[in-house]
Amino acid sequence: MVSFKVSWGCPPTLKVKILEDFYRLLHPRPVAILLTLDGKGKPNFMACSWLSPASEEPPMIAAFLGEQSYTRKLIVERGEFTVNIPSREQMALVKVAGTRSGRRVDKLKLVKVSLKPGRKVKVPIIEDCPANLECRLKDVFEAGECLTLLGEVLDAYVDREAFRRGSWLVEIPLHVWGGWFAYPGKPVKEW
Repeated sequence: MVSFKVSWGCPPTLKVKILEDFYRLLHPRPVAILLTLDGKGKPNFMACSWLSPASEEPPMIAAFLGEQSYTRKLIVERGEFTVNIPSREQMALVKVAGTRSGRRVDKLKLVKVSLKPGRKVKVPIIEDCPANLECRLKDVFEAGECLTLLGEVLDAYVDREAFRRGSWLVEIPLHVWGGWFAYPGKPVKEW
């Protein structure tokens, strides 16, 4: 039997209650750009950090989006979307994607991106992003004020100069909160 002592770094009496902001304890999180098409075939995209792998077999992801999200509405209508992982050099894209609504503005006119047809879906990928996933919407369900979009990953690819042996070789933005971001350092093997 293994025995160990847990050290919290401070006595439990010094901990403060943070239930109203609990989700911030789970940040920073990688930022992705979710992209889909509207009913006329026009691309729309948004920044998302509430995204997680949901299954390896079959490959699935879960995105948690607010009910007011225009991109979420379009993904549900279209049934397909792409997940595009930006690098640090693409923070202008992340800012536009995360601060503007496609209901009011054509985001493609605000930021330069290269779109390329998807291989398995009719929705394009952002070619400039170092990694892309092509997804088909499998299910949608409520989770509090968010809707959970469960997507089957039909294809995934990455720039060979950006990712190798399970590690990023470029800096990808990690969303802390609001307009705050962090960038991962060098991976450290702990065991």
